[in-house]
Amino acid sequence: MSSVSLNVGNFVTLCLKVENYPLWREQILALAESQELVAYLTGEATPPEAILPLQEEALGIVIGLDTSTQVWTTLKEAYAQSSQEHQFQLTQQLQSYEKGSRNVSQ
Repeated sequence: MSSVSLNVGNFVTLCLKVENYPLWREQILALAESQELVAYLTGEATPPEAILPLQEEALGIVIGLDTSTQVWTTLKEAYAQSSQEHQFQLTQQLQSYEKGSRNVSQ
């Protein structure tokens, strides 16, 4: 693991929301991989104190959790399903848009 201090905001450009969980997750995983920290998120290594950049909404979900693994799993459970539902809803809306007599899916 690198001993150089990082500005997480340079690597994680999204604030976690229901709509963007998959993209936020990828940014967090890329940062964790670059710093050899993925094993702490997955529980394969004894995790340090949880330190992820979170907004108030997400902090309310994870307050009181003790480990990075607990935080990671809780955020996944809270946001992943909603993100998939949101993506499905957007796909349905896109397919329903019409141009002339044809919709986008034709």
